Amino acid sequence: MPVLPNVRHEQFAQALAHGASAPEAYERAGYAPGARAAAAAVRLARKAELKARVAEIAAPASPPAEASVARLIDELEEARRLAIEIKQPAAAISATLGKARISGLIAEKADGKPGARLSFELSDTEAARRIVFILARAARGHPDEASH
Repeated sequence: MPVLPNVRHEQFAQALAHGASAPEAYERAGYAPGARAAAAAVRLARKAELKARVAEIAAPASPPAEASVARLIDELEEARRLAIEIKQPAAAISATLGKARISGLIAEKADGKPGARLSFELSDTEAARRIVFILARAARGHPDEASH
């Protein structure tokens, strides 16, 4: 169920879902307190759309997607190995950079451009050159280089 179109009703539902009594939720939603407020709050809380929204808000969050960081890193490593095997260095570099981003070694800045979190600054071009060098050494029989 989407957010309720009436802002006060949504605020009322949010407050109820977080444990407020109906009169408290009514006041938090911006309705005037008073003798009639308690009865109005109870009437509002009985509405079907409010009940459904409160239940939705109060329900535990759905389980996280099966795509965990570890699983994504494993998939990218598999893609990197395949790329090396079929002699596609650009794909291998892309997979390696993906692993670095997921691992937090390279961060995306707010403007969408990558920013290094490492203690030294590397441009994407320099990082790619270094990765190509390592991959080339690995392809020539230095397997220890490919695992970095």
